[in-house]
Amino acid sequence: MSCIRHVYQMFIRSKQEKLILKKCSKQGKMNKIITQNDEQIQELPDLEITLNQTTQVSTFDGYQSKKKMLALDLDETLVCSKLQKPANYDFEIALDDPSQNSKVILYVATRPFLEQFLDEMSKYYDLFVFTAGLNEYCNAIVDKIDPKGLIIGRLSREHCRMVNEYKYLKDLKLIDGYEMKDKLLLDNSPYSIELQPENGILCPDFYGSKHDNYLLTVIDKLIFLSDVPDVTLVQK
Repeated sequence: MSCIRHVYQMFIRSKQEKLILKKCSKQGKMNKIITQNDEQIQELPDLEITLNQTTQVSTFDGYQSKKKMLALDLDETLVCSKLQKPANYDFEIALDDPSQNSKVILYVATRPFLEQFLDEMSKYYDLFVFTAGLNEYCNAIVDKIDPKGLIIGRLSREHCRMVNEYKYLKDLKLIDGYEMKDKLLLDNSPYSIELQPENGILCPDFYGSKHDNYLLTVIDKLIFLSDVPDVTLVQK
């Protein structure tokens, strides 16, 4: 609870949010368009779904990817954000705090070897970010950690399914243009991969340690998975 979860409690958490029709821009390879989908989310057993629509992320016309896709969580997976200035951090961002009509400064530590990880994974996957944070937060972080534009799509809180008023589930079906056998999600939260556990890779929490080497150690596994016919069979 020492990272961005405190920020959620302070100013990111909001009441039931509506889905918004948006356009996401990509620096280079393609544009991603968030389009409304008429299909309603089906209730999961023993879970109270508060959103009743989904959005779908579609590649632009004519684009045919030969790669699998890898969605990456942000908080406690790629970065750790704190309200209190820590001894060590890599950059800071300023976000609007509507409740105070002011800015909130967040101090962000990137997981060690992140740049190397993104460089290497972009050779094998189409990279996405999928976070439960708000869109403003997502964009501010990704703009900092990905100056090369290796991440081709960004999904944030409005693309998650909220259950029981505090859990955010991530549905990889929302990312169009890839079969489920070619989709992976790297995340530190078991809730995030609950909808498609066979497509999920759970990672240890990152709280800012400069001695963390997880991203370096998981590269070989992800390279292997990029070449299998069906990731869901390997992950079971």
